[in-house]
Amino acid sequence: MMRGKNLTIMAAIAAALFSGAVSAKVPQGQTDRLQKDLTPLGSERGGNTDGSIPAWTGGISAPPEGIGYKAGAHLPDPFAADK
Repeated sequence: MMRGKNLTIMAAIAAALFSGAVSAKVPQGQTDRLQKDLTPLGSERGGNTDGSIPAWTGGISAPPEGIGYKAGAHLPDPFAADK
């Protein structure tokens, strides 16, 4: 029983010691598109052709009107009426 536990601990230590830093390289063309046709997370800014998905315009920058928001409180759900 102890041998299995020790083996697990040794494997975890070895994995931590031998794992190097991992970094993803993004092509320069993709990073140039971030402020143009891509959102900050890399999604497309434009909506779809039939309009059922609107274009991304920057997210929620102010609380919705008529909800009764109080400064310092949690923001209300702006999509509460959506089906």
